Amino acid sequence: MSARVTWLLPVRNGMPYLPETLASIEAQTYRQWEVLAWDNGSTDGTLEELQRWIPGRLPGRVVRDRPMGLGASLAAMVEEARTEYCARIDADDVNLPRRLERQVAALDANPRLAVVGSQVVNIDENGEIRWFQWRRPVTHEDLVLFFVRGSPIPHPSALLRREAVLGVGNYRDVKPVEDYDLWMRLAKRYELGVLDEVLLRYRIHDQSVSQSAKAAGTLQAPTLACFLEHAGDLFGCRPESLRSLHLRRHKCTFLGWLRVAWLLERRRRIGLLRRIRSETFIASGRFLTPDWDLFSRALFHLLRKVQVQIYPRLELAEGRVVCLMPRPGEYQPLEVG
Repeated sequence: MSARVTWLLPVRNGMPYLPETLASIEAQTYRQWEVLAWDNGSTDGTLEELQRWIPGRLPGRVVRDRPMGLGASLAAMVEEARTEYCARIDADDVNLPRRLERQVAALDANPRLAVVGSQVVNIDENGEIRWFQWRRPVTHEDLVLFFVRGSPIPHPSALLRREAVLGVGNYRDVKPVEDYDLWMRLAKRYELGVLDEVLLRYRIHDQSVSQSAKAAGTLQAPTLACFLEHAGDLFGCRPESLRSLHLRRHKCTFLGWLRVAWLLERRRRIGLLRRIRSETFIASGRFLTPDWDLFSRALFHLLRKVQVQIYPRLELAEGRVVCLMPRPGEYQPLEVG
């Protein structure tokens, strides 16, 4: 059978986690895929490890002579892919076996869907589950609403429709918000989605790109610039009017957040009451509210009373079960089944 999915694996110094990532690709229940690995100047044995797996154990190829930044290498990989879909994965994360099976079915079922992500759980350097990833929004409407606070789709969990990505101009080299930028451009023309199922283990360690950017304080400025570039088209207002919400400095967060829901309702009618009772409206509104805005905090607390809270039990490997929390900062012990 010919491949329908290309794994996009850009990597620079991916050891010692790379073998586990490659093994998780090999273990997929969906088999119509190939791997495109792009080595961006590794010096730790990554290239040699890739060549031990590809193409001997994993169909595909390794590009070794064109090191680039993440955005540029991803754009080149999408261009060179020969398949309908492209699956993102980083060299330190671990797929669950049915990831592609679930995500390919979702894209096949909805031609308007340009990207589908999944719920993820965080693991540490040793692969142990130490932190909970709060529950991601799943519907297009909630994902667009979430853009005000950040990127709603975990990048390494994404399965992309290649034609749609090329149609909006492909990845751009806008470090470190390549994913946030692409999701916002896709949302202007297509639908986004997240499966309410854990399909990826996301590794958190000091050397990861995202953690390095957070530690260096280099994430907020490019995130804000990206948000302001696209917010006008997505929300139908002056982007500057949303700046204070994004920065968690609005004088009355609840009223500003209510206006965002109203702006989205004008563009696509699903019911304003339905929007403001959604888990995403309440959880993200609370996140965006500064400590001194007691009025907004009280109103979001009242909204929670009419919101049915859902703590989905999501199965992991070996029969273990994790409870994903809908609000950041609130944790429960891991349930073991």
